[in-house]
Amino acid sequence: MLVMVYLLPIQPIKQHVFDSTGVLQEEGDYTEFLPSEFVRLHPYNMDIKTLLLNNRGMARDNHTDALMLGAAAFDDGGATSVLQKALLVYHDESVMHQTIDSLSAYAVNGMATTPEAYPRYWHGYLVVLKLLLLFFTYRQIRYLNVLLLLGLYILACLGLYRRSGMKTCISFILASLMAFPIVIPFCMQYCTMTYITLGGMNYMLWHKTKGENKHEIEFFFLIGILTAYIDFLTYPVMALGCLLIVRTALTNRKAYLREHLWLCVFWALGYGTMWASKWALADIFTDKKVIRDALNQAVHRTVGSSDQLETHVNPIKAVAANLSCYTNVIFVALILVIVIVWIVGIVRNDWNMNVLSYLFIMLLPIIWMCVLQNHSYDHSSFTYRSFVVSFWAFLQMIGTK
Repeated sequence: MLVMVYLLPIQPIKQHVFDSTGVLQEEGDYTEFLPSEFVRLHPYNMDIKTLLLNNRGMARDNHTDALMLGAAAFDDGGATSVLQKALLVYHDESVMHQTIDSLSAYAVNGMATTPEAYPRYWHGYLVVLKLLLLFFTYRQIRYLNVLLLLGLYILACLGLYRRSGMKTCISFILASLMAFPIVIPFCMQYCTMTYITLGGMNYMLWHKTKGENKHEIEFFFLIGILTAYIDFLTYPVMALGCLLIVRTALTNRKAYLREHLWLCVFWALGYGTMWASKWALADIFTDKKVIRDALNQAVHRTVGSSDQLETHVNPIKAVAANLSCYTNVIFVALILVIVIVWIVGIVRNDWNMNVLSYLFIMLLPIIWMCVLQNHSYDHSSFTYRSFVVSFWAFLQMIGTK
């Protein structure tokens, strides 16, 4: 599919991307939703004002969006083959580590002058993005995301209400607010896992009979594959966790932890083998040492020191950095609402029969952050959205009706 979209006419794609550079230049790399502090949780940054006004989790990542647009519009005049482009995924980087400035320079030159490969990821989002850029600008794609994601979200809420009751629907709405969803449609990087999560949920809610467990292993395996293909390593565990919650909510019997563990294993197999296959293909069919580079990055992302700050990262720091996004007064208010709803459920003695299953799902984001501690620490401004799974599972521990 990547080879096919690289055969599309490049001129209309380039024109729509070049027409969008002004938007990115005006907004900057990390556009803040609120005029406040952009902070991480550190001992020297613990004053109340800074904590309550930080908006790290409310910013768009235009830096990565510019990279995605640059990859979609890459044109070197035929110097590299279509297969090489599909496997190595080039973008022009005339200004080192400054993707928006590089994209603007590329728009002026009209041709790539400093090709930079990014072969570790599949970049499957390009299959959709290049098609959209034939007809739409970046700003128009943002508005299209608003419509599509809102439609999928409403459909998921209706499905949850129809299949599991009002309580599950409300708990999903409250939990999803903890991802600050108003920002997601305006950042293509954030959209990938949101589309996979909502798409998978709607499939389970509208195409399966209640209590049916056929082909679950294959489904979770394919979701893992799709995640590795499309996602830019944002918050993959969101899809896994939310789909496990839907499965548990729809099951009319006790969902044993062993079943969840097996589904996690097959999701991980799909995710890992799909990702590794890209390294192997790129290593075999190009002159790049992709496997070596990918393994080095894998080690660095798990146990390496921070790329942004001179500090050694450990699991506690990784989880704390993600939780620091929730110190904002808006999130604090939402957390209070969630806790109140949960306490009311306890007072009513309204415990769910699958409480142990939900406890396991609740821990998945923490496990993910502890394993990928470097990545979770350095990119906590968006990886914190994995905690949507924990909040939803927390609410689901009380009754479902």
